[in-house]
Amino acid sequence: MKFRKDINGLRAIAVLSVVLFHFEPELVKGGFVGVDIFFVISGFLMTSIVFTKLETQQFSLISFYVSRANRIIPALLLVIAVLTIALPFVIPIPDYQEFAKRAVSALLFISNNYFYSLGGYFEADSQFNWLLHTWSLSVEWQFYIFFPLFAIALHKFTAQNKFFICFLLLLASFCVGVFYSYTDSSFGYFMLLTRAWELLAGSLVYFIGINKISKESKVLEYVGLVLVFVSILFVDESTPWPGYMALLPVIGTCLVLLSKQYTSRLTGNPIFQKVGLWSYSIYLWHWPLVVLGQFIDLPYWTVIGLVASLILGWASYSIVEIRNIFSYSIFRLPNKLTAPFAVVAFCSFIVIIFLASKQFAEAYPEKVTPYVMGLHYLDKGNQRYPEKGKIVHINKNAEKKPRYLMIGDSNAAHYAYGMSTVDDRHFLLSWVSSCLNFPDYTTKPYAVWMDEKWEKQCKNNYKKIYDYEDIDVILAQHWYKKNGLVCISNECSFDLTNVSYMTVLKHQIEKLIALVGDRKLYIVGFVPAPTHSVVSCMRKIVNTDCERVSSEFSPERLEINNLINQLSSNYSNVYFINPFDAVCNKQNLCNTVVDNKNIFFDEGHLSQYGSRVMWEYISRKLP
Repeated sequence: MKFRKDINGLRAIAVLSVVLFHFEPELVKGGFVGVDIFFVISGFLMTSIVFTKLETQQFSLISFYVSRANRIIPALLLVIAVLTIALPFVIPIPDYQEFAKRAVSALLFISNNYFYSLGGYFEADSQFNWLLHTWSLSVEWQFYIFFPLFAIALHKFTAQNKFFICFLLLLASFCVGVFYSYTDSSFGYFMLLTRAWELLAGSLVYFIGINKISKESKVLEYVGLVLVFVSILFVDESTPWPGYMALLPVIGTCLVLLSKQYTSRLTGNPIFQKVGLWSYSIYLWHWPLVVLGQFIDLPYWTVIGLVASLILGWASYSIVEIRNIFSYSIFRLPNKLTAPFAVVAFCSFIVIIFLASKQFAEAYPEKVTPYVMGLHYLDKGNQRYPEKGKIVHINKNAEKKPRYLMIGDSNAAHYAYGMSTVDDRHFLLSWVSSCLNFPDYTTKPYAVWMDEKWEKQCKNNYKKIYDYEDIDVILAQHWYKKNGLVCISNECSFDLTNVSYMTVLKHQIEKLIALVGDRKLYIVGFVPAPTHSVVSCMRKIVNTDCERVSSEFSPERLEINNLINQLSSNYSNVYFINPFDAVCNKQNLCNTVVDNKNIFFDEGHLSQYGSRVMWEYISRKLP
């Protein structure tokens, strides 16, 4: 195919919009649509390459895969290699271990699937994901795997209906994408199934194939660029994506491609042409620089990062991309095996480093505990994750008979590490995420994962007190549910639209006390999680300015703790344990960092280190 300056210009627009969005989201709110532009371009180019060679009987599936690998892998491998070597010196071990998993998923081009399992593209924790941007490469590579097979079948069995069949597939993928953008936004954002229509839109452009340049073609270019820039400027993170609004950049890009304005001043200017050539490498390098900005406090980091992205992009393009380094044989292997060998070899290297880091973490646990959530407990020296909705035995070998049953949500589970390392008593733990453990009311579902299974587990979790009638009970949970409550029994007596949350809370605690009977009930209140978490700050390379103490808490924490304390005092067998007393003074000025280690894993949950600190206090309140 003849080199098209208009496509190169579109690449520049796409990469600049993405880079600006990541460095300054408020400046270019819809800059993430640059990825959608890339998808359309890729779909058009791949369709052109595959069908042109199929029609001349020159297409080779292996050659196609090798050429794609030679194009994509070298620059990606360079970025991951630099991060793999450098990051152990600047980030905590648990973060590096997670990076290693993400690096392997990126090199195997399944990072979109892995990141979906972790959460959304716009989640707060994504700012520390050094390889978040590789999800789009995984989507493209997955398309490269399946599309040639589809194209071969299409070329063999039909000569007339290529456009129509591609359009039907596009329509199906678009409908799936719209559906998931509203029902499971992370799935909609990351998956090939929901993004394929954008790549197939490029395929349709190839099949339409306008062959002549006319005045109308210029109109197509102008309209297309207007749609692209409107989406960049006016779409934002709250827009369901890729929903209906994704049609703007996709149709806009298609129109520009259809116009074939090879000499356009809009897309063919010298700056866009240079940036377009470097666009892939710029894209690869810019996001690690964005994340690095979260770890260091330098003025004008946006300007520094933007310039650095362009320089590194140029260097990577000049040194790696244009040299076709995988065209050389390694260890006398055929050239077509060079890229797979390099990927497998480097993935093996990352796995070895990962295993070494685990050994280091076991030898120096103090390097790990401030950065791992406290629910990961120790069992016979092995770190385990307590399964939700089921009875988990902690310190079972210490005593045959369990001493206490703890029920609750993740705010109960995050004490598990402290139980297993500070205490020597046998505990039973049963927890369900984001669940209020009450007889009649619980948390109103607010996320897709809060499905029927979750509802059943949540509804039945408090009933564990009936299964162990001869041991005392500990209740710990996130006591305030701002998303509201939902009835889960036949004995709901409140009109939730007209009654205060505190009234329902008091009633449900009293009812639970009655169900516990003569046994002792220990109610653990809210932990003193500050309004502004210090965790992100403590993860930074230089963290001397992190706030070590805080007196700023959501008012509900103090209010509910006071309510539970007053309520407990009315019963001889009910005891309130206030976690504030473990790390706070009488003025509620509370330590959030102890011995230069953060006691919180995030804005509300304890780290393993914090779990030890808190349980050292709580265990003294348990006879």
